[in-house]
Amino acid sequence: MVQDRFEALGGQVLETASYTGYRNSLYEEAFDTLRTALTAMLENYDASSIGVQISTYDEAIDILSLANGDSLLSLVDWFGSDGIATNSFLLTDSGAVDFARTSHFAAPIFGLETNEKLTALTQRLNSLLENPSGNYGYLAYDGLRIAADVYATAETDISVDGLKALLMTTMEGYEGVSGTATFNENGDRANGVYHFWSVNSDYPSWELIYTSTDGSIEGG
Repeated sequence: MVQDRFEALGGQVLETASYTGYRNSLYEEAFDTLRTALTAMLENYDASSIGVQISTYDEAIDILSLANGDSLLSLVDWFGSDGIATNSFLLTDSGAVDFARTSHFAAPIFGLETNEKLTALTQRLNSLLENPSGNYGYLAYDGLRIAADVYATAETDISVDGLKALLMTTMEGYEGVSGTATFNENGDRANGVYHFWSVNSDYPSWELIYTSTDGSIEGG
């Protein structure tokens, strides 16, 4: 999906590398593929026009840490996915932090617009939890509330098609902690804000650098 959308916007994917499992030896094999590809690319393209995108979860910490100090891998910018954006554990790994800074690593995640419901729930969670939920936890909260509303209003003998229709009716325009929900023909949210986060150059912490609203990107 990322490759399809990137190419549709005019980008060119010149190489891909994958791994199965969570061992450093597998990451190194992927690095070998990237090094070979980058060496060839840099003969024809400027480093500023080349980037590496990784779709990962917590293993991104090990990947970035292993890449730290590699002069070739450090020449281009790296981008992540929502599986690693704002991950607090990455900030405790000095190698991952150093490489994230060197490679201008940035990762997007669904953004939440401030509203009264979100503020109230955030304050409640902060008082109860040592590590409050991230943005997707709030989306899950809205999902649970919607499911509860559907369950409460559905007739006991409702059909599957009837249940689907009731679900879509309940979701459309739902005012939740994640904002007002509207959906496209695929059942995905039609509107939304994505925040791009990077590791800042001072004390290790995540810094908001870009905001994408329905495809329009603004700084901060």
